[in-house]
Amino acid sequence: MESELPFKAINPNLRKFGPSLRGKVMVLEGVISAGKSTAGAILAKYVQSLDIPCRFFPEPLAPALLDLFLSDQKKYAFAFQLTMLVKRQALYREAFELAKKGYFCIIDRSLYGDYCFALLHKNKGNITVEPEKSKMTLEEIKENSGSSEWKSYLEVLHSEKFEHPDYVVYLQVSVETAINRCLRRGWKKEDTYDRGYFEQLCSLYDSVIPNSPANHFIVIDWNEEKDDKPPGCIINPILNQIKISYDAM
Repeated sequence: MESELPFKAINPNLRKFGPSLRGKVMVLEGVISAGKSTAGAILAKYVQSLDIPCRFFPEPLAPALLDLFLSDQKKYAFAFQLTMLVKRQALYREAFELAKKGYFCIIDRSLYGDYCFALLHKNKGNITVEPEKSKMTLEEIKENSGSSEWKSYLEVLHSEKFEHPDYVVYLQVSVETAINRCLRRGWKKEDTYDRGYFEQLCSLYDSVIPNSPANHFIVIDWNEEKDDKPPGCIINPILNQIKISYDAM
């Protein structure tokens, strides 16, 4: 009798997760090779299977500029980080507009994540900082009256205000996990990242990302290998934590 009725069966997971996903923006955070892109793509496909409109925004990479950056980080750090920031701002604008139409939007890395990378390169001396005027002669002050790269980066960062994402999900991994996954994926020129780079990046992430503005901030230990496991091992931990946070409101 049921098969003759003109109604479509509703997936019970639509009732379970739908309210926490429709019209929401989620940011997936994590250091290099943590597993954000894989998790985001699989999660988006699953949400779409629930008949919830969903858009996944992967990292907005500029391949040619990335190659230049990886070949000479000191020379191209500012150009690369500024380009990534501007592209990320564009993704935020599009994601929040789609969320107003009922989409569940997943963004691979946040503005705060971009800031961590820029800060790392500022700390390494790859992005110039305005010298302290108290330590400069009058002649040096005149010569350095222009804006520094770091000041320019912050001006662009603060040039646009966004609503808080509904969820920031931090896929937290150890330095060892990040290095091993980076080596395993074997991307061109990524061997220029040494252990010190990963240690500094993980340290910045652990101090900066928990302060990300979000309606819900979720940390998930993502060290366990998931390559040979079914998609549910990726989907369930994220969706369950989102639902718990949403229901706690």
